[in-house]
Amino acid sequence: MQLYGQSIGGAVCLYAASTHPDIVRHIPFLLLISQVRGVIVENTFVSLQSLIPSILPKIPQFLLPILLTERWDATLTMPKIPTSTPMLLLSGKQDVLVPPSHMAELKALRGHGRVRWREFDGEHNTTCLMPDYWEEVGKWLRDEVEGSEVLEKGE
Repeated sequence: MQLYGQSIGGAVCLYAASTHPDIVRHIPFLLLISQVRGVIVENTFVSLQSLIPSILPKIPQFLLPILLTERWDATLTMPKIPTSTPMLLLSGKQDVLVPPSHMAELKALRGHGRVRWREFDGEHNTTCLMPDYWEEVGKWLRDEVEGSEVLEKGE
């Protein structure tokens, strides 16, 4: 199973990969356990607390802990994702909602874990429309996810 998320969806993927590396699905009469084999995040922020000042600069910093009921903090989730889990980080260089520096910080938080980085000229909601975007996703899936499955099976 691969996790894919854009913006806050990326934060959810990081959380899921860090807390549930074996995702369990219940289907009547069946219990399926699927390991997270890869994580793709696009234009995702480091945390809501670090993002809000760039979106709403007039909100006093001291109010953020009171106003934010959700944190979505990658500084807490990223280190818990196994370094063997491949990640693809897709950043839109023209994103004005989530500054590209957040994606660069996510890459730095990944440390020595398996990671591939790719920048596109897209904005927050148009990065996935950029030339070569889906080709890059497909290449990553073939190289990192399918390749590791073949190694695990010993083929």
